[in-house]
Amino acid sequence: MEVMPDLTRRCPSLVYVIAGDGTDKVRLVEKSLRLGLEGRVIFTGKISEDTKAPLLRLADAMVMPGRGEGFGIVYLEAMACGIPVVASTLDGSREAVRDGTLGIMVNPDNRKELVDGILSALERPRGVVPRGLDYFSVENYRLRCHALIDQFLPEPAPPILKAA
Repeated sequence: MEVMPDLTRRCPSLVYVIAGDGTDKVRLVEKSLRLGLEGRVIFTGKISEDTKAPLLRLADAMVMPGRGEGFGIVYLEAMACGIPVVASTLDGSREAVRDGTLGIMVNPDNRKELVDGILSALERPRGVVPRGLDYFSVENYRLRCHALIDQFLPEPAPPILKAA
């Protein structure tokens, strides 16, 4: 949100949508007012699972470069909807974007890098699912799990022959 004033100078119609509810909402609303972003930050409140994909498809980019996010399934959901994503170099979101091969990674503490990353995401086409997102498919996950287990299990024992 801190870079919205920089971004709106370059993209005058830019709006920031924050979906969901949580204990931080009051602070974020106050912050948006303090930054003079009235009308540019929309808080949707809690949204249903049925509403999530259509809301994501309305976006030009999904931006959530944090400092403590875990894996972040929302990155995969956005990419599956064909929305470019901006993730962080400082947390687990880098795994969701496969170290930058599926999405843009920025250091959220570097203002220029953050602005440039968001602008880059806004320039990317929407509706394009990144090549390689299928890495996270259920079938590929199953194959990776089996390969890992196979590394630690001994070879199958030969069949026991009964004496006649």
